[in-house]
Amino acid sequence: RPSHDFYTIRLSIALCCLGMLIFGWSSMVDNGRSFSESLRTNNFSGSQVLVLILFLTMIVIDRALYTWYRSDLVEEEGDNQEVDSVWRLKGLLARIVQKFSICFHIVAIHLFFILQWKRKPLSKDNEVSIFGSDHSTLACFYVLYVAYLTLSSLQMKYDVHVMRGGLRFTHNTDLLSMVIFNIYSALPFLNELRAITDWTATETSLNLFMWMKLEDAHHSLYRTRLDMEGRAMTQPAEARPVIEKVYMGGALLFILLMLLVGPILFFSSLNTLFLVQNPVNSGVLQVGLKVESRHGNKAMNLYTANQDKIHELKGE
Repeated sequence: RPSHDFYTIRLSIALCCLGMLIFGWSSMVDNGRSFSESLRTNNFSGSQVLVLILFLTMIVIDRALYTWYRSDLVEEEGDNQEVDSVWRLKGLLARIVQKFSICFHIVAIHLFFILQWKRKPLSKDNEVSIFGSDHSTLACFYVLYVAYLTLSSLQMKYDVHVMRGGLRFTHNTDLLSMVIFNIYSALPFLNELRAITDWTATETSLNLFMWMKLEDAHHSLYRTRLDMEGRAMTQPAEARPVIEKVYMGGALLFILLMLLVGPILFFSSLNTLFLVQNPVNSGVLQVGLKVESRHGNKAMNLYTANQDKIHELKGE
């Protein structure tokens, strides 16, 4: 069969859907709280957390199946009929699981929308639709999710022949590949999820820690390759420009100095801009006893002292 890999596009769509579930949950369901409100109250919706767990599990399972059925077997000399039959059986089993997973997602996404429609009042024409001004986020999520399922189904028609190892976007050093690599590296735990999933679904003699070291080495080599190609654009022994010294060296030195002396400077007498004098003119000291019980609360004042004449302390 012909070979074509849609995984990078599928993962990008899945991450977009995940971001919409996190930040756009309030506009996708009724009575949903926004992400900022959930952070402010330290309380997230149980249904939102459950959906996020299921969605992350779906991404991990999809990566494991992708790693399982891709054709990365290297033929060796000799009789490999037994190895080849085992690999074909694994690939067939992975595709069967993938088809059942796609059917489950189709039923689940439409069941989710049916439940949302059931809770919403009907329009004048007794019709329900997500493609309206009030459901733009929900419609966008539906389109992206259907596109993800479409690409997952289309992937079943093609094999995935891995001709070069590592991440696909590390095979080139153009601007787009470099930006994608930086975004991929900046997303928390994304590389760890991918590496651990690949190790779990791959037959290898490496243990997990060796596998992670190999991934780190590959990323370091790619960054070194980018640095060396950038270095090749300059002339041999060419001095760095003055503007680079200013915005990198000078700016970083200023930031470090502010971190060291900034707190002391803020609370010193030199700070006449942000600190306003607010002397204490009087004070009251009270000592009391309060008893709380199911029958009521009782409070008793034990001692009270007033101080109306407070002298300013002047000292060096």
